[in-house]
Amino acid sequence: MAACTSEDYESGDGRWSYLRADFADVYTNGDAYMVSAMTDEGDSLLFRQRVKPSWVTTADSCYRSLVYYNYNKVEEKADVRSVSPVLVPSVRIRKNDKDPFKDDPVKVVGGWMSSNGRYLNLDLELMTGRNDGEVVTQKLGIECDTIATDEAGRQHVSLSLYHDRNDSPEYYSSEVFVSIALRRMPVALKPGDDITLSINTYDGLWQRSFPIEHSE
Repeated sequence: MAACTSEDYESGDGRWSYLRADFADVYTNGDAYMVSAMTDEGDSLLFRQRVKPSWVTTADSCYRSLVYYNYNKVEEKADVRSVSPVLVPSVRIRKNDKDPFKDDPVKVVGGWMSSNGRYLNLDLELMTGRNDGEVVTQKLGIECDTIATDEAGRQHVSLSLYHDRNDSPEYYSSEVFVSIALRRMPVALKPGDDITLSINTYDGLWQRSFPIEHSE
């Protein structure tokens, strides 16, 4: 699992009261600088300054991110305050193979479908700490348990969160954002279908169903 950090970029106007935070697909230019974004609300943003966090390395690409910004109405551009990475795991079909399924507990802050219907978003907290001075790497993933079709032709997809804590100490919590891309599902989903997601937490099983209201 990649470390989830954020890096600040000062715009100089000091108008923190207008700060927004949006999940977005952020696009890089030919020099691997972040220059624009499309938010889950459908807003197209042009960045007033070129942004290049240390975890951004690929030119002409798209990064799933959480963007904090002020919108500059005069220039019609976004003054970016910080950009944090959002994990987009592949959806793997559950198999009985040499890599057993692990569901070490996490804390679930929230889960919701994006307004554009492209992502199922999760706000999680992982318990972590240093082991002999080193931060232990944990692994997150999404596994598809079952795909069922009812008599009306509606598809019901059951997913589970894979979490390998890797014997990490549990001294403090670290917030991690995850976006499950519907386009990466093993089947094409359409309005009327639904996804049921199961997550093992410290308080027991967290399970929610999310209806599909949009199609790609």
